[in-house]
Parts: sequence; C-alpha cells; structure tokens
Amino acid sequence: MGKGASIISNKKNVRVAVFNTHPIQYYAPLWRRLAAFDDLDVTVYYGSDFSVRGYLDQEFKTNIVWDVPLLEGYDSRFLQGYEKVNEYSFFNPSPGPAIQCLLSERPDVVVLCAYHSAFWYGIAAASIITGAKVVMRHDASDEAYGSKGLRRTLRWVILRMLYRWVSRFAVVGERARRHLTKFGVSDLRMSWSPFCVDSCWVESLKKKWCSRRLEIRKSLGIGEGDTAILFCGKLIEKKDPLLLVESIRLLYDKSRIHLVMAGSGILEAQVETTARSALGDRFHPLGFLNQSEIGRAYAAGDIFVLPSRNQETWGLVVNEALQFGLPVVISDAVGCHEDLVSDESTGRVFRAGDVFDLSAALKSILSEFPAARSRYDEVCRDRAARYSLELAASGLRSAILQT
Repeated sequence: MGKGASIISNKKNVRVAVFNTHPIQYYAPLWRRLAAFDDLDVTVYYGSDFSVRGYLDQEFKTNIVWDVPLLEGYDSRFLQGYEKVNEYSFFNPSPGPAIQCLLSERPDVVVLCAYHSAFWYGIAAASIITGAKVVMRHDASDEAYGSKGLRRTLRWVILRMLYRWVSRFAVVGERARRHLTKFGVSDLRMSWSPFCVDSCWVESLKKKWCSRRLEIRKSLGIGEGDTAILFCGKLIEKKDPLLLVESIRLLYDKSRIHLVMAGSGILEAQVETTARSALGDRFHPLGFLNQSEIGRAYAAGDIFVLPSRNQETWGLVVNEALQFGLPVVISDAVGCHEDLVSDESTGRVFRAGDVFDLSAALKSILSEFPAARSRYDEVCRDRAARYSLELAASGLRSAILQT
C-alpha cells in the first residue's frame, strides 16, 4: 500500500484497478474522488514512486518533490520493482509486474490513462486474458503525427486493435473525441469526463493569494493601471517562451506592460537576457514554484499566455488560469483551445510559432484592459467550472458502470 494511503472498504460492488506509471499531482485528486463513490472499490497501482521520493526533472532542471498529497484518500499500491524505476520511458516501468498483478487480483474493470509505452500495452493484453473490462481516459490527439509516414501507419494499426478491446472511453475534450471518432469509436462507447485540475484546491489557492494581490504586485513593482502578462511552465523549446518575449517587443506601447514568468528550464538564461532587453525591470522571473506557491503567480497576473510551439495534448495550466479569472492567450498547438477558448469570451488563440499573430492577439486583448478585468473574471471562472473535478469523476464513474 502507498505511503499515506487511506484504507478503503472492500464492501463495494465493482472492483476497479486503475494503473499509472507513477503518482501524478493532477491525477491524484481524481482517484480520491473516484474512491469516494459507494459503488466502486478502487485501487490505484503505480509502476514507480519516483515522483513521491523526489526526482530531477530534466526539463525544469530542478529537483522536485511535490508539496501536495499524492497518495492520500485512496487505496494505492506500488508494483514489484517500483523502487528501481527512476524515470519514465517506453520500457520503464516494465509491464511484467502489472501483468502479474492483474492475473492475481482479477478486477472487474481496468482503467488505462495512456497507450504510448509497453506498460500500457501489457496491461491491455492482461485485461483481455483475465476477462476484465477496460475503460480508457486519455488526452490523445492526432495533430502531432502528420498526414503520412511509417510512424503514423504503425500507430494507426496499433490503436485500431487496442481500441477494439476497450469497452468504454471517458472523453476528456474535443480533440480526444475527434481522435476516437476517427479511429471508429462510436458515441455510444463514450462518456464525458473533462480534463481537469483539483477545482477545490485551486479555489483555496485563489482565496489565499488573491486577497494579497495588491501586496504581491507592489512587491514586484507592478503599478496601479499596469497590466501583467503571465507565463507558467517549463522554459523549454516546446513551450516557446522566447516567442512570448519577442511578441511583447513588437507592441507599440509597452511602457505599462509587465511580464511575470514562473518556471525554470534550459532556456532560463536566454529568456532572462532577452526579456531584460525588451522590458528592463518590468520583467519578473519567479523561478520554479511548487503547487502550493503557484497561486502567487496567478494572483499577480492579468493575462495568461501559453505559446507552445509543438503539440501539447491539453495544457492544464490553462484550467488553473481560468479558475483564477484570467483570460488566456494560447497557441492552436495547445489541445484545450477548442474547449476552453472556443470563442473570444475567455481569451484569444493564435497560430503556433507566429510571433506577429501572437503580438496581434496580445494587442487585441490588451486594448480591453483594465476595464474588462472584472468581466473576464466572471466569464473565465464560469468556463473553468465546466471542466471540474466533480464532473470528471462522475463521468469516469459512469464509464466504469456502463462497461
């Protein structure tokens, strides 16, 4: 049993085995809520504990120990050999211990969260052998694979076979729905389980930090009437933070524009040099912020930007920003844009990698500030509420019970 995990009563109807490679801060709240349903007996099996004991995130370039509970409130177990797995790859964790677990435990339903490694394929095969029903909840999309090529063809063949074995899909968003439809999955096999953050946790952060908004902004030198553009994430090429800096440089009048950046990574020094050149002391690097501290960045901001160049299947920081009431400007490579920024009521969408289009989007939304701040706060929070933890858990439960 996982450290800190609570013991869940076995007097329930459907025995559910959830598998994941390691404890993930965005998934743990969903497993807690799923375990709270009286008609489910949920156990979550992990292939490694490296995210609990701490690890060096190669992209953040930071040693990370998440400061939120990853194992509390649900029954969790680590699979044999978990302590030897220190990173995630196609062959790590090995599918062997998961297969052995399924052969011995024989749950009624197995929940899969991905498909792109041997770990997941082994679990899917073992589920078929044991007769367990399979529910899949993943954020797959097709945008990153191009229109042809051996890799795409091989993926097509594998997924067509895999999806035939899946009893039901818990659909997280519009891209995932379109992907499943393309692979022949009918609407009758889908339940709505939106990709989400821990809504209650984010709300507690909002109450804690937004009450200190003026104090935080003053400490950074953000004056009354100034507008703070916010970026939160890894400072790596995929996230394209340099594009954001260059797009701000193109703005005609940026004398009252500030850039707040929460994150670290390989581009950190380059970003700071470029941003200092463009904005001087109106650039505010906050470094890596853990989960309990990230609310400080959101409270300081007015507009959130995620300029990812390469395909990002969702982008959960967008959920968080919207719940804080911030309008968002995101690239069309960010998977959630069809769900969370489908019109201009919650922000803008620009062409990934296009500095002029991003600059134009910023100019458009900046022209509404500061007058539109309160209006955006209400609309953005309403949009975030449609992608809540409660709806995600209820939808996943529905998928499990309908297998």
